[in-house]
Amino acid sequence: MPGLICESGAVIRVQRATPDHWRLWRELRLRALEESPEAFASTLAGTLARDAAEGESYWQGFFTAAGLVLVARCGDEPAGMARLVDPGDEQPLELFSLWVAPEARGRGVGETLIAECLGWAAAHRPRAAMRLAVVETNAPARRLYERCGFGVIGRNPDDDAELLMERGPDR
Repeated sequence: MPGLICESGAVIRVQRATPDHWRLWRELRLRALEESPEAFASTLAGTLARDAAEGESYWQGFFTAAGLVLVARCGDEPAGMARLVDPGDEQPLELFSLWVAPEARGRGVGETLIAECLGWAAAHRPRAAMRLAVVETNAPARRLYERCGFGVIGRNPDDDAELLMERGPDR
């Protein structure tokens, strides 16, 4: 996207990923779990075990839910990811797996990933709220989400270390 430049000076591009991008998604997910393990419910060890047992079919599973899978690149290098799941039935959309590589942080990649998710939501579920869980102590992520219009709505009932944040459809 114009205006987003990574540390190396290359342009950062955000694109919708398809099942054909499963290797790129795998690379980003493994790197995210290695570099930011506290930010995810999954572990690197568990994910590697599933990768070994299931291979490509495990990674293809990320593309089967209704919604959107996004990847960001800094030039040719993977730089970030996000996944928006639409559970349907008037439930809030769920933003998962948002992560930006350290060399691309502070350059608008997170905001751009979220903006793409919001654009998809406006086109496909215009009256749906969007929800996410964030580790309470992850101040940079919380500030990003707050800048993008999300507010804390309570603790995550599945993980007491996380807060649930939500953005209504009219924001």
